[in-house]
Amino acid sequence: MPKFNPDSQLNIHDLAIQEIETQEAVEIPFDPNKLLAEADWAVLQEITTDSPTWILEQTASLAILDKDKLPEMSIKIKDKIKKKIRDDLWGEGHLQDMAWASYISPEFTNVPAEAFERAVEKSNDHLSELRDKKDWRHFFEYASWLTVLGRRPNLSQEDFKELEEEFKSQEIKAKEEIVMNNGDAKAYDTENFLEDAVAMSIIYPDYPLKISAESSKLIVAYLQERIRHRALAEWYISLAMARIVADKCIEVNKKKRSNQETQQLPESKQF
Repeated sequence: MPKFNPDSQLNIHDLAIQEIETQEAVEIPFDPNKLLAEADWAVLQEITTDSPTWILEQTASLAILDKDKLPEMSIKIKDKIKKKIRDDLWGEGHLQDMAWASYISPEFTNVPAEAFERAVEKSNDHLSELRDKKDWRHFFEYASWLTVLGRRPNLSQEDFKELEEEFKSQEIKAKEEIVMNNGDAKAYDTENFLEDAVAMSIIYPDYPLKISAESSKLIVAYLQERIRHRALAEWYISLAMARIVADKCIEVNKKKRSNQETQQLPESKQF
C-alpha cells in the first residue's frame, strides 16, 4: 500500500468522540486471497497483460491482493496507464486513476506538478460542494484519493461524525438488503458498505475499524458471488477492497492484543 503523508493525517485520538475509545475490534474470519482458486489467480494475471479497457484497475487490484503475483509489465501497458493518468489530470482533473496506479508502483505518481496541483485543487473544491450537499458517499471517494496520494484534505470533527455515520448506516442497509433479497449476495449495498470501510481505513488510519462476524459472512458471500460471475463484473476490485479492509482489521486487532498484554504486565516494584 502507498505510504501516507504524515503531515496530512489527523490523529483520531484528537477527536473528542467517546465512542471511538469504547469500540472493540474483532477478528476477521476471512481472507479474500483464500477465496481465489489457482484458476482465478491465473485469470487475473492474464487480464493484466492483455491490455484491456480496465487494465489499470485490474493491475492495481492484483498488486493489492498479492504484489508477488503481478506479472512483469510491458512498456506498452505502462505507457497506456501513464496516458490514462495524464488524460485524467489535464482533462477533468480526476485523481482516481493516479490513486489506483500508486498501488502498482511509485513511478505512476511521477506527473507534472502543475497538473497534479490543479487536480488537487479541483478535488478539494468538489469536496466542499459534496459537503454542502451532504453527499457523504461521494465525499468518501474524493477524500480517499487525495489521502492515498499524500494530500489528505482538511477534515473537521463534524466531517468525521458524518462519515462514520455513513459507514455504519451502510452496514445496516447491507444487512437489510440481504434479508429482503432472500440471502442474495449480489446486493448493491454490500458493495457500498465495503467501499465505505475501505475509505474509513484510508482517511482515518487510526480508526479502530470494526467488522462484525455477521458482516464478515456477508462480505464473503458477496465476494464468492462476484468470483462466480467474474466475466460479468469487476470482481477483482471487490476482492482488492476486501483485502484492504481485512489488512486494516488485522492491524487493529494486533494493536488491541498488544495493548491488552501491556496492561496485564505486573507492576514493577521499587526497592
